[in-house]
Amino acid sequence: MTILRTRTSAVASVAAVCAAVWFWIGCESFFDPKGPYIERLVVYSVLSTRSDTQYVRVYTTYNPSGFDPAENTSDTFVRNAQVTIAEASLQVQLRDTTIRRVDMSRYGSDILTYVAYPFVVQPGRAYSLSVHSDRGDVTATATVPGKGRVDANNSYVIKNPAKYQEDISASIFMSTVSRGYVVRLYLDFELFDGAAWLRRREEVPSSSATGSDGGIQFAYPRLTRRNTERIIPQDIVFFSLSTYQVFLGRLQNQSGALGLRLLGATFVLTQVENNLYKYYNIVNGFQDEFSIRTDQPDYTDIRGGVGLFGAMTEDSVVVDLR
Repeated sequence: MTILRTRTSAVASVAAVCAAVWFWIGCESFFDPKGPYIERLVVYSVLSTRSDTQYVRVYTTYNPSGFDPAENTSDTFVRNAQVTIAEASLQVQLRDTTIRRVDMSRYGSDILTYVAYPFVVQPGRAYSLSVHSDRGDVTATATVPGKGRVDANNSYVIKNPAKYQEDISASIFMSTVSRGYVVRLYLDFELFDGAAWLRRREEVPSSSATGSDGGIQFAYPRLTRRNTERIIPQDIVFFSLSTYQVFLGRLQNQSGALGLRLLGATFVLTQVENNLYKYYNIVNGFQDEFSIRTDQPDYTDIRGGVGLFGAMTEDSVVVDLR
């Protein structure tokens, strides 16, 4: 017992000395939790087959005086940059333009960006981006997913949901380039406002749940990872019949006694490549309701800077419900 107490006292004394030394060194050394600041180019661009206009936004990083990045209210747009997008022998140089900013709660100026018009992105093609400026040079590459297909399996359920008991479904066929996908369903209809029939379009929820207040809360499709183990990239997506019936009932209540007239339904398949898929999941948080992440990882595919250069394609099918 005496030997044990002696050894324990010796260990305690050494620990106390080490703690005192660490404390003295710590007090004499400056600690900056932000770390050293290095200015870098920030580039964002998502090529899309949805439009014949492509955009590239070029900024620099900034160093806030405090610890909250949102305290910065001055846009750091980089002017007079040479921005080009190339594919094989095609090379397009973008010009700078201004886009109206809808939300000015943080930045009080419109959005400055570089634009290419007309520029139709081709499915299945690889594109390279380069930005040269007095603040630095960056490059990136992205491959646009190939053309996909979406087939409506049972449109009769959309037209007469009360007659059937099966969920609405659609079969999709994707490109091997795509990493993730989402399928949305839009309903076109007419509502009578008391004087005339007004045409409307609403997105159909895919499922629903009962909220804490007892009301029905709709849920909409989310980006889903493609199953890469299948030889043929295909899948089937479903929209809950009971949810669609509740959704349709709410629309009918808005139209009064005359009800509503269904015109058509549109299934839209959106495919995203690897860069956009990774960036989307990191920015929007990991889709896991049973765990909590305390770290905040980052993702960039911009060589020499930070940001995103990604691509997406859209394919659709229209179903006549008249």
